[in-house]
Amino acid sequence: MNFSQFLKIASVQFVLLAMLSISGFAYSSIQGWEEGVAAFKSKNYQLAAREFKAYTASNPNSDKGHYMLGLSLEQLKNSKQSLHHLRKAYDLNPNDVSIKLALGRVHVNLGQYKAAFLVLGDGNALHNVHGLSAELGVGLIYNEGVAALYYYGTAALKLGKKKEGLAALKKAAESEPGNKTYQRAYQAAQQ
Repeated sequence: MNFSQFLKIASVQFVLLAMLSISGFAYSSIQGWEEGVAAFKSKNYQLAAREFKAYTASNPNSDKGHYMLGLSLEQLKNSKQSLHHLRKAYDLNPNDVSIKLALGRVHVNLGQYKAAFLVLGDGNALHNVHGLSAELGVGLIYNEGVAALYYYGTAALKLGKKKEGLAALKKAAESEPGNKTYQRAYQAAQQ
């Protein structure tokens, strides 16, 4: 290879790297994403949160980044920060059931039942079960649509909306008869 060929190759490589960096897909941010997902899957939530925090700093409009950072923070019992990032993910992608479910769950856990009811109560979160969790492969252990019914029902009951809460909890309990949490919640709501 002569010097002229080397210069052409180096120029092309430089232009490609510059284009990737400008478009937000720099190798380091992709690598940080993959490391964050791997850490989350292996239940190293501290490392996952660190990776996703860096990822969202360089990709502030990534609903997936804020969603995964929110989930990681939730696992670390940092509900307020989790809520912040899940809300950001929801603002970026309000139709994703995984985001709605996580945001609703954190609202319920913080005692913010009206907010949970509003996020989960539009119907989409109660029927669509294909959200980011499935797309990202982060190891769901439950049906998101049924979990959304459970959290919606819980929030509805706390707001005094017994009919709506009872109907949602009944559907959750019937959908997963082996889930003791759903069964207990439905039984308690009937009393």
